[in-house]
Amino acid sequence: MKILGIHEGHLSTACLLEDGQILALASEERFNKKKNCGGFPGLTVEWLLKYTKTDPKDIDFVALSGLIEPTVEIAEPSVRRSLFFKFAKLLPARLAGAALWVKPYLAAFRPFRNFSGAQEFMAAAGIPAKKLRVTEHHQAHAASSYFSSGLGRGGEKTLVITLDGSGDGLGGTVSIAVDGRLERIASLPSFHAPGELYTRTTMHLGMRPWDHEYKVMGMAPYGQGPGGERAYEKFKGYLKLSDDGLRIINTASFGPALLDMINNDFKNIRFDYIAWGLQKRFEEVVLGFVKAWLKKTGLRRVCFGGGCFMNVKLNMLIDQLPEVDKSFFMPSGGDESLAFGAAYLTYMDENLRNGKAFAPIEPMKNLYLGPDYSEEEVLASLNAFKAQGLIEYEKVASVEEKTAELVAKDCIVALFSGRMEWGARALGNRSIIANASNPKNLNKLNKAIKMRDFWMPFAPSMLADRQHDYIDNPKKSEAKFMVLAFPSLPAASRDIISALHPMDLSCRPQLVDETTNPKYCKILKSYEKLTGMGAFLNTSFNLHGDPIVNTPEDAVRTLLNSQLDYVVMENYLVWRKK
Repeated sequence: MKILGIHEGHLSTACLLEDGQILALASEERFNKKKNCGGFPGLTVEWLLKYTKTDPKDIDFVALSGLIEPTVEIAEPSVRRSLFFKFAKLLPARLAGAALWVKPYLAAFRPFRNFSGAQEFMAAAGIPAKKLRVTEHHQAHAASSYFSSGLGRGGEKTLVITLDGSGDGLGGTVSIAVDGRLERIASLPSFHAPGELYTRTTMHLGMRPWDHEYKVMGMAPYGQGPGGERAYEKFKGYLKLSDDGLRIINTASFGPALLDMINNDFKNIRFDYIAWGLQKRFEEVVLGFVKAWLKKTGLRRVCFGGGCFMNVKLNMLIDQLPEVDKSFFMPSGGDESLAFGAAYLTYMDENLRNGKAFAPIEPMKNLYLGPDYSEEEVLASLNAFKAQGLIEYEKVASVEEKTAELVAKDCIVALFSGRMEWGARALGNRSIIANASNPKNLNKLNKAIKMRDFWMPFAPSMLADRQHDYIDNPKKSEAKFMVLAFPSLPAASRDIISALHPMDLSCRPQLVDETTNPKYCKILKSYEKLTGMGAFLNTSFNLHGDPIVNTPEDAVRTLLNSQLDYVVMENYLVWRKK
């Protein structure tokens, strides 16, 4: 069974699933170079079909996420959503947040769901309209995490929690999963979504919503102290838990009215204090919610999906809970993960509908699911730029050892190798790497290449068998995808100081071994042999504000428009012509 999974909202994405396995997955921004773009991901679909050599007529189903029209930009709501916000503003919080509004909300908005992008593609491709399937937003979030995790493959019950800003009238759900079935046992109306408070505060701080929330999280440790505590006390009046902890309760407002409240209440409070207060209250409420549901269900294995669980500091606290035996946080668990969540749901539903036995889906072993390029394609690009007198290059016999040698000499090196990663994190195939023990490299990287905000930390790639030297991970939790932070150990301040948070010395590592990425692991092993250090700095291969590079041309242009020392493109070492 072949299923094309589509997410059309913010950061639109598409995947191709065959018999429960993801063959290919990418976001539209990587092809049209418009960061976080929405709409039907036509270029991605075109690539998927070509890359997998799939005839569109062989597609069994097209699976869309979202019962109502997905929002592309929070700052530009539709006329109908604007009217809804105005109506909600007239009601007291207790009434506006009542669960009874969810069904009328869906009934009012669902008839206006625009399927034209998918319908036009299906008509042009000869795919019958009856093959279109539409899945609910939070059910797709739950499916993406549960089926990717590999938890419950032995028939065990697994708790699945989703939290975000809003989707199909809800801001979160709680489900129990067993044998491929997700049974929802609780939900939060959108009014009570904890992600909404985080996003509106991001807007108050002058940053881009649905994109820069991670910057607020990164700023938070700088605001610790009396000022941060005062901000925290204010945020306690915005978000709380029910007495039993099973419900998150918004006691303030929603949408633009919530932003107005924040603007008024925090107008004379310093930005880092606000970040600290928000992060502390967010952690406190979500952690309490998770603990309450663990206690109520008695389950100790739990999966998390939705944008709230892209907050790696929150994830760290959840993973540390003694009530949790095994946790899985969906990598890049924002709405971009809905594409394969919808595909997973459709695959399972169709199998069950046809009376087929549940076949466990293979867990997501890696995120290297995007395009790759042949040696001929790489050489064609290099020769085109060389003919213009812009670059030089050479083929290197032992490219991993050469790369490690350059990094050990404090060169800033970009990697372009194999299939592009899906998601927000570069994991060694489209990465920039550097010696993290030398703080001067941090300044060079930040000022001349990445141009990141001054408070934002970088992160390391780390040999899995060296984690005991650098991070406190007593549960040996998996950390392959940079979605989980850890407290660092003293050796980390010596070997990877530039890849720790400067204030609290926390660390968001990518743990690497030969099974996850053999070539990248070989670079790390070679670096360890040269320096004795088992980790180096890893950040995404892109200029600030651009999507991660996709093509060989993207890679060379980024080299030319930055102060990168080298790009390693497959087995070729590339540098600017002096």
